[in-house]
Amino acid sequence: MQSGRRIKFALLLAASWAVCGTALAQMPAWGTGPGPGGMGGHHGPGMMQSQREARLQALGLDQEQRAKIDRIREETRYKNWDVLGQIGAERFKLREMYRADKLDAAAIVDQRSKVDDLKRQVLRARLEARNQGFALLTPEQRQTARSFGPPRWARDSRR
Repeated sequence: MQSGRRIKFALLLAASWAVCGTALAQMPAWGTGPGPGGMGGHHGPGMMQSQREARLQALGLDQEQRAKIDRIREETRYKNWDVLGQIGAERFKLREMYRADKLDAAAIVDQRSKVDDLKRQVLRARLEARNQGFALLTPEQRQTARSFGPPRWARDSRR
């Protein structure tokens, strides 16, 4: 009797895998859908790049502007790379402090201050890069860029 139940369970499990596998194989890939770069509501790999590309295309940049903006972006990323690594290390230390049996309030506040100082460095670099990029735009392009609203990193207060 016990082996009969096991066989039925195994058959049921195999059938459910076959059905699920077929259903998953027929689903569209991430990032597909209407709009440029699949901006149809699916969230997956490449979505933020697609949004950036759509916005840059909407600005109507010439090749020289595009090259300068790409260079500013790359320089900013390079400038922030080490600081972002330090933020990760300092956040790890902060998490470890919170795991202690007895919390040292002064040490936690100091550690949080270190994290916040590093985050301010990144924010300053991003704002400076934005100003450099805006300086390359025509007045019409600036107006279009402002219509996009704040960048994602400026909207998310949890970061």
